[in-house]
Amino acid sequence: MRFRSVCMHFVVAVGVLFTLTDSTEGHVILEDPNGGEVLEAGSQFTIRWRIQISHNLQNWDLWYSRTGAGGPWINIAQNLPPGSNAVGSIHTYDWTVPDDPSTQVRVRVRMDNSGTDYEDLSNQHFTIESAALPGDGDGDGDVDLADFEIFLDCETGPDGGALAGGCEVFDFDGDTDVDFLDFGALQTSFSG
Repeated sequence: MRFRSVCMHFVVAVGVLFTLTDSTEGHVILEDPNGGEVLEAGSQFTIRWRIQISHNLQNWDLWYSRTGAGGPWINIAQNLPPGSNAVGSIHTYDWTVPDDPSTQVRVRVRMDNSGTDYEDLSNQHFTIESAALPGDGDGDGDVDLADFEIFLDCETGPDGGALAGGCEVFDFDGDTDVDFLDFGALQTSFSG
């Protein structure tokens, strides 16, 4: 939702009165996330916004909604330092994406001023996906026999154990290689 100010101009041409409307952007503009992004739970995402019209800025507040533009709104950060108050100045916040999966997520930023507050939110929905479960090669939410088969394909495939094509979920020891050292951890994760 963008708050817009509207300026009316009156023009008289050949005895006819025309009204021209000029719509300008709101006082604060949320730039990222603005719709279409796919964020993984636990990852870092930089929320970005800029000042369109300067005010007596006190601080910034951020929220997200997992059910669209109507909320309810869940706190991200409150009373962030005001930073630069210059028109066009960019402000950011590094957000650790919560494990709160949804395809209808929006972020909202509020410019807290000594007078009227202004806010903006993502123009369209974006998605938060759950982080991949280590060892869950087929993405079905558990580690089972099907995942052992995928592990073997990753270990012995044409890339020779190099991380590629979804094999990252099997790199338990973090050495960027799927090999016998990861097999024991996969067995421990086995859920049946």
